[in-house]
Amino acid sequence: MKHCSSFFLSVLLINVVAFSEVYIRLNQAGYLPVRSKSLVLISDTDIKDQRWVIEKNGEKVLEGAVPESVAGTGNHTSHPFNHIVDFTTLETSGQYTFKVGEATADINMGHPTF
Repeated sequence: MKHCSSFFLSVLLINVVAFSEVYIRLNQAGYLPVRSKSLVLISDTDIKDQRWVIEKNGEKVLEGAVPESVAGTGNHTSHPFNHIVDFTTLETSGQYTFKVGEATADINMGHPTF
């Protein structure tokens, strides 16, 4: 019975890590092409070095690896891992999609409407 319990616990832990959600926080109003641009990836697990990509019309225009987490859970952060992704080098107006793992978010680049 002890071996059975250990097996099920290890399968559960593998599934938790494999399906950990990543939340993307970005400027929903959009970004100006010539200004600095970043977003935050929030997760319960460390996603450092995971690959991310920004696409336009299904074509990859920028990619990189998730940097080290900048903060843990605190008064202003709800999850233990908070990674800042800088995409300032992207300077062409348009509609883009950011992807990391299964998480996606739309990015508006141009003149935001407020």
